[in-house]
Amino acid sequence: MEQRLCVDRTPVSEAQAFTTDALDERDLDAAATKLLTTELTEKAAPADSVDPIIAVIEEGRRLLSLADAAFAPGVDEDTRMNALRRLADYCRGVLLETVPQTAAGCRELARFAVEYHEHQEVPISDDEHVVASLIAQSPLLSHVEPPADGPEPVSPEDVDPEMGRVQCAEGSHPDAYGLLVGDAGAGVHMPPGSAIVVEPISPAPRDFAVAYFKPGGNPSVWHIGNSFNPVFLDPHPDSELIPQIELFDPVTGRRGFKDARQIEKLHRIQGIYTPTEVRDAFGYAPGDLRLYDEAPEGCIEYVVGDAFNYPVLRAGDIALVDINKTALERGILFLIKHDPSGERCSIMQTNSCRIDTASTTWSADPINRPQGPGMLERRQKAGGIIYASEGPFSEKQLQSMIIGRVIGIRRDVGRVAIGGGA
Repeated sequence: MEQRLCVDRTPVSEAQAFTTDALDERDLDAAATKLLTTELTEKAAPADSVDPIIAVIEEGRRLLSLADAAFAPGVDEDTRMNALRRLADYCRGVLLETVPQTAAGCRELARFAVEYHEHQEVPISDDEHVVASLIAQSPLLSHVEPPADGPEPVSPEDVDPEMGRVQCAEGSHPDAYGLLVGDAGAGVHMPPGSAIVVEPISPAPRDFAVAYFKPGGNPSVWHIGNSFNPVFLDPHPDSELIPQIELFDPVTGRRGFKDARQIEKLHRIQGIYTPTEVRDAFGYAPGDLRLYDEAPEGCIEYVVGDAFNYPVLRAGDIALVDINKTALERGILFLIKHDPSGERCSIMQTNSCRIDTASTTWSADPINRPQGPGMLERRQKAGGIIYASEGPFSEKQLQSMIIGRVIGIRRDVGRVAIGGGA
């Protein structure tokens, strides 16, 4: 089946244009938000919202976070040096060679330079003028006089306001393509107005992916389950046992399984670009927890049974709780007991709110809560569960309820029968 979202298979790295359109209904499985596109010849996204440098900077932030994680206890020296080398090579060879095209791009480049210095404690480059030089080269700051006998330059007012492009990071698949997220959004990682870079390769467990369901289904975003294996997508035609693909709705975190025969293809989402103004409106996505092959000393295991803290914790995850870390902090996931015995407990995020200069109240909240304009109403209309907070508590009350701090997730890849020929 031809990829209907990409005319002539134009790769994103060649500045593929993309666009959005409206669908009348949600997918019949009611779980995933539609990603809607039309052909390149039609209108696309706002020009100022998809500066190519934004995707480059987001990849830089990802590498920066990996470099930070490489300094965690137990990480070997080779891993640490490789992470630092990848970050430095990418910044020197890609990021600092990219000229921002818009005000948003200039702003994000300056912010990233500051973030780099704060995390690495060294400047992003030995050339202290490199960032200012890139910003100075931006077309936003330049004015080109037309030749005396030539055509007038195109003014910003003459540019189609809905035209846009997206650029994927270095090393992406040559047939990568871009899609826009529709008005309903695709969860906290992909709010309305975001763009995604998709690679036509199978995802890995815990990846986000775009699914195309048979026959000729529209693309929809899903979060891949731990049990997924690419071989499941190609069951033997005579098989009596058909793999079930574990999928999570990226909006609600609801877990389900799809017959592999109903999936035409499943493509990995390589990167997500969220314009600054969208991020300001809908907030930042929560960070991922570290994955462990086994539980560290001092930790207990807690099997997650709901989507209360999706997307950080998903149903079926094995959360690792360090019972030696119980000091109350704001914005941290803790295993909290709801009765003195601890038989009823759940994982919640602790938050505080200052009432006046002398007093502060605390609450225990779900991470999976609607964020941004219109998201609560959309969740309610779709019949999604709205998880409730608990509180208010005094600091002493909430401290007494803490069993331990959630530090990560233990890897636990499930198994699914593939089946054989009759």
